[in-house]
Amino acid sequence: MSGAASAKLLVLNVAGFKINGELDDPRNTIRTLDLNGSVSDYVAVRVVSYDINLTAFDPSWLSEIRMGVSGRFGLSLISTPLSTEDRPGTTNLKGVATYNSYIFTPLDGITRFQFFDVVDDPAIMPDAMVNSGTVTLDYYGYSGPVSYVPEPATWAMMIGGFGMVGGAARRRRTAIGRVSFA
Repeated sequence: MSGAASAKLLVLNVAGFKINGELDDPRNTIRTLDLNGSVSDYVAVRVVSYDINLTAFDPSWLSEIRMGVSGRFGLSLISTPLSTEDRPGTTNLKGVATYNSYIFTPLDGITRFQFFDVVDDPAIMPDAMVNSGTVTLDYYGYSGPVSYVPEPATWAMMIGGFGMVGGAARRRRTAIGRVSFA
C-alpha cells in the first residue's frame, strides 16, 4: 500500500544571499526550510527554478556559482553552473535545474538551501552576492507507508534469475543421478 503524495511549491526571496565559500561553508547564507510542515513523512525535491540578479566579485567568476539543496543527512543536489560566463560582474539569470535523483528528507523535513562558490577565493568576502530574485522549489510530500513496486525490467530480471537457479538445480540433480560404480 502506498502513501498519499502531494505536490507543493515554495517560493524563496533570495535577495541579499551572500556566497562566501564552497558547499556547506558556514559563511554562506544558508536557509533552513521545513518542507514537511508536520504533514508528510518524507519530502522529495524535484525541480528548482530561479530568476535572479547575481554579482560575482573579482577574482570570482559567474560560472563558479552553484545552487545546493541538501537534507539533514548530507544528501545533496547540486546544480550545474547557473552561468557560463567566465568573468566577474553582474548578470540576470533565469532557468530551471531539474534533478534526476530526488532528495529525500526523512521524518523531520528539514532541508537546507544555499548558493555556493566551487572555487573559494579567500582574498575577498563575499565571493558573490544575489542582488535580487526568487527561487522556487517544486517538491512532493509523502505520508503514510511507502511501498516500493519493482519496475517491469526488475521483475524480468528476478524471474530470469529464479529460472536460472531452478535450471542449475535440475541439472545438478540429473548429474548426481548418473553415478556408476564400474
